[in-house]
Amino acid sequence: MKEIFEKLWGGLKSVVIPQRKGDIQVKCVNAMNIYELYENKNDVNVLNNDTIVSIESTTSGKIEYQSNISKWLNKLSFKNAFFQREKQVIAEIDQLEGEEMIVSTLLDTLIGYAVNVTGSVYTFVFMLILLIGWIIWGGVTGAPDVWQIVMQDGQSIQTYVWDTFLMRQQMDDNEKFLIFIGKIKSRASTHKNLLKHIVNHDLTYNELNLSLEDDLNQNNFNIDEYIKFENKTLFEKACDIVSKIVGSLPAVVIYWSGIFVWIGCGDLLINNGTASEPDFQKFSNDWQMYINTATAIVLLFTSVFLENVRARTNGYIIKQMQLFNKFDSQLEYEERKLTGYYNEDNETIFVSRCPRDKIQTCISVYSVIVGNGLGLIISTCVFIIWFSIGNLMHWNSNWWLVIGTYTGLVGFIDGFVLREVYFSITNYEMKKFEELLAESRELLSLIGIEIDPYKPQRKKGLTVKISLWINLVCSNEYSVLFSVAVVIGLVIFASALLWSETAQLVCNTPTMIIEGFFLLILIQAQDWASEDRIGILTELARSRVLLKKYINQMQPRETVKQK
Repeated sequence: MKEIFEKLWGGLKSVVIPQRKGDIQVKCVNAMNIYELYENKNDVNVLNNDTIVSIESTTSGKIEYQSNISKWLNKLSFKNAFFQREKQVIAEIDQLEGEEMIVSTLLDTLIGYAVNVTGSVYTFVFMLILLIGWIIWGGVTGAPDVWQIVMQDGQSIQTYVWDTFLMRQQMDDNEKFLIFIGKIKSRASTHKNLLKHIVNHDLTYNELNLSLEDDLNQNNFNIDEYIKFENKTLFEKACDIVSKIVGSLPAVVIYWSGIFVWIGCGDLLINNGTASEPDFQKFSNDWQMYINTATAIVLLFTSVFLENVRARTNGYIIKQMQLFNKFDSQLEYEERKLTGYYNEDNETIFVSRCPRDKIQTCISVYSVIVGNGLGLIISTCVFIIWFSIGNLMHWNSNWWLVIGTYTGLVGFIDGFVLREVYFSITNYEMKKFEELLAESRELLSLIGIEIDPYKPQRKKGLTVKISLWINLVCSNEYSVLFSVAVVIGLVIFASALLWSETAQLVCNTPTMIIEGFFLLILIQAQDWASEDRIGILTELARSRVLLKKYINQMQPRETVKQK
């Protein structure tokens, strides 16, 4: 009996609970081998020049590669373009995520597909159509209470589900950026060794009319002549403008101004229009429902828009990184050809994940639960219980509010967790990207070019300083603890009032207001992070182009080959 139970539990665990991912080891395959394959074979599928050696598990040594079920799902999904995960292959050479990537559970795989779908432009447009349809319905029917409750409950459920997708999305993107950093570090080590051989053996120069010293002026050469970075589409540019507006400090000020105006209006007498409460009242349930409906609209738009912004901008940056990686590989090939060092392997790089203290580790565990199959199962159970008690509560308005209250309270905590985790991993990524800049500085120094690739600095005017302060205050682990304390306090308050309609509205209102605010600043943080990544990638590209021009001035010497 014990063995049967252990087998059942092991099978369930392998399907539902993903293994914890540890640190990443990345090793780039020698560029010489890749280009020899490229020159002699038509099968471009073998041209995956970067290898993920392993993603070590903190519990069991190494995570296994994709199961047969996952591979079967991949093949099946490729037959449907709408659900097909984007093939991240650029110029038939570089593949950022392929068969080496680990998908540990079936549900994890399905959520990965769902993240791609919800981040697509089709989902964004579909949700906007639903929102417009709801507005038209309210105009035709005179905006009854049912109309407002439908929006509030529908939005609460939608944002609750979207929190799972947003959590998973930022974890997946962090994985991709760390792998890219490992790739560049692996190849940078080879650049350093090969450049030392080139400099030490004094290879002859070809005379050029334009010296490298002149090229240090940014106007003297165009990166696009060497690395064909892609331009954004008109839709992407339009969304970028909307993102800057929605996530700006003025938008936050307008948002809170509306909240304070609503608070002031609470002192006005409002007729609830019901037989049981025909008199005019101050701070009535209707007054609370008005702001709940307004914030529901904000939450629906910002959550869907944020999912789309992340998918679009991070997808764009990843494509640019792939193009850079291809150019970097070409540069390695030319250095190997110039020196004759064909067989010197690229270094295996150990990329650690963002360090976390005890409180942050607990937050990370919660975020992983929310962002994987286990979180999906918990959510499904909650919705089943809610439906099952509908008949007991006679499907009344209070029953409708129950699910809104639950998703609102949990979503309130999720908002703080999303912000803290994103702030931590993004800052960690920036430090790792800056390490790449330092390594580029060292490579240029080897060939006598003293320039300082730098992270572009944002002008810190008053607006930026205030925004940075707001981001800092709202993004630490203590803010997450504060959110948990607030939820506990609201649960105690609502229990004292026997979870009446008024009690549930009190639980919903402040949590929805704060969650809406957090999504606004998350959009701003995403916008800033994208600008920083693109700026650093541009500086990395500039440094590699200078190395390329240096290598182009030289003639290969067979005598320099490895003995």
